[in-house]
Amino acid sequence: MKKIQAVHNVKTVFPLSPTRYLSGIIHVGNGTHKRSPLFACWRNELTMANYLCKTTWTSRFVANFAIRFAAWVVAASLGLGFFSSTASAQPPQTDAATLQAEIDKLFQEWRELLKIAAQHRIDYLGQDRAESVVNRQKYETAFDNALRKKMEIEVKLIEKLDVVDKPDKTLLRMVKSIAQDLFIQERMERCYHLSKKLLQFTPDDDDILLLWGGSAMVTNRFDDADKFRVELGSLISGLPENIRYLYDSDLNELRNMFAKEQEKRDAEAKANDLPRVLIRTTKGDFVVELYENEAPNTVGNFIFLVETGYYNRELPFHRVISGFVAQGAEDTTGQPHYNIFDEHGSPNDRPHFAYTLAMARTDQANTAAAEFYITFCPLLGLNQRYTTFGRVIEGFDVVDCLNRTAKKNSDGVEEPIKNVVMDKILLAKVLRKRPHEYRPKIFSQSKPLPGLDAKAVPPAQPSDNKTNDK
Repeated sequence: MKKIQAVHNVKTVFPLSPTRYLSGIIHVGNGTHKRSPLFACWRNELTMANYLCKTTWTSRFVANFAIRFAAWVVAASLGLGFFSSTASAQPPQTDAATLQAEIDKLFQEWRELLKIAAQHRIDYLGQDRAESVVNRQKYETAFDNALRKKMEIEVKLIEKLDVVDKPDKTLLRMVKSIAQDLFIQERMERCYHLSKKLLQFTPDDDDILLLWGGSAMVTNRFDDADKFRVELGSLISGLPENIRYLYDSDLNELRNMFAKEQEKRDAEAKANDLPRVLIRTTKGDFVVELYENEAPNTVGNFIFLVETGYYNRELPFHRVISGFVAQGAEDTTGQPHYNIFDEHGSPNDRPHFAYTLAMARTDQANTAAAEFYITFCPLLGLNQRYTTFGRVIEGFDVVDCLNRTAKKNSDGVEEPIKNVVMDKILLAKVLRKRPHEYRPKIFSQSKPLPGLDAKAVPPAQPSDNKTNDK
């Protein structure tokens, strides 16, 4: 398996206040608990059960089950009342009234889905193995339906925040809870925009300021991050370790590096001719723009593989780690049976900012082939070591939602997360490219990939690029 190496230990811990469970918005993690959702102890969180019951795992599970069940039922039961009373107390505008009616309807549907999910869970826990498997599938289907409904509610609540002149405390509390969930789930792009919006109404709320400062750093908003550090530096200690690590680094250097990167992005936007590829996953679609100017052979290889259907085989995102990267396209059969030249080590290398697309390889030079990774945050320690060849330009939230498959322990060692359903690449499609043929120049090969003829595979030749990996 090709791996990129972490350059510092990252231990991400997301503290969670017990009052969150009565916020009226269900909490759903980043997918790592797919096989034990809804009422199980969430990974990387300090749940209410941990506050109330610090004995055996079983007792924590039971406590957490009861607390979440009660909280969800209360939230679903009161949700209609919360928003109906808000609508009647303040005659809203037409748009707000329409949204309110939609929210009330969604809450009702959500409450019914919760009842169905709870009943299926009771069924599969209380039956023999054969029946339990069937009911667990029903439960997980019901859970997924409830999750989708919950996300619809979130969207409508945020829309309502946009149309009301003076949002009431209940609406602000609910939207704040959504922002907190986004941060816990590491959906940082959405969290940044939502927390920034909330600060227009509650500029002195430390919780929201913390969300804003943390998500700004992770998503390359270094000017905002610097403002947060200067004005609210005392809050940094409340951020996860990987974000504190970035705040402890040379922020001025980050700002200067990104200013140069932004100049390149502006020039690329003006030229408007870089190749783009849509990648469809089990979480949704995202679009990458490719750095053909700096890494022409890597981009040529990637587009060639896309156009020959290489990625249309449900290849998994097999190595997804919080605060690090989402690595995908692992093929255990050895395809595509060749390796390409590295294209890193020059002054023109594009840095590893958040949402950067780069090639995975072994610890040996010139071993990249088809596996790639996308960074969840700035990882400048990887610069000059791996070939960066693009960036995500659409679908940031899709990338953020990819199921985590491993975590780092206190020593920085990767440990697999059990019972994870890996997300997969379903389709890759070229949206645009420059008017020339895209073929890879390879470093070595074992056997050709169907569709890769001799013309596309010139003999190995020395690379012009230096590498730090000997």
